[in-house]
Amino acid sequence: MKPYERERAVRSLARGLFMIVVAFLGSAGLMGLAHSADRHAPGSATITVKAIGRDGQPAVVGEDAVAVPLFNARQAQYRSDSAGVLTVPPGKYLLTADITSSETPTKLTGTLAARIVTVRNHETVIFDARKGKPLVLHLNQPGAKSAVAAAGLCYGTGPMARSLVSDDEPFESGSTAIYAIPFKYTNMSFGYAAN
Repeated sequence: MKPYERERAVRSLARGLFMIVVAFLGSAGLMGLAHSADRHAPGSATITVKAIGRDGQPAVVGEDAVAVPLFNARQAQYRSDSAGVLTVPPGKYLLTADITSSETPTKLTGTLAARIVTVRNHETVIFDARKGKPLVLHLNQPGAKSAVAAAGLCYGTGPMARSLVSDDEPFESGSTAIYAIPFKYTNMSFGYAAN
């Protein structure tokens, strides 16, 4: 097995474990990550999501931004296009994003971010990954070693919660390449797993 094939297999397994952990914690699972009911919802408002990376340079958000309408949380979630733009009906949203950036020239990181946004016509939101705090995991199984950690933001708690964004990165001795920008919202929960 070639090194990149091994890494791909390990990441796939970590995503599977993350899905199980989130489901165990009461989430409806990560199926919302794979698609949203309306990729481009009809409406006259847009949210453009931009990001500053951990290195201070412009960072990639792309299709990794998701908005949930707070005026009717049972509606579909809206996912950004490759340019980081979401088309939504006007209203108030919980906006989440996974920011991919470089911490060093050879190390990519993922930063989970969230914010409440009110949109009337057009809103531009800039997340700053430098405000992210590192996710530190410790395995309580003696002798256990891990290769990949996964973490994600979910809307809601209990059996009706749904996953919005997630990231998986290499994991060594408790240190991960996953960060989260501190944000508190009653109906948002955090899930994580390690493989």
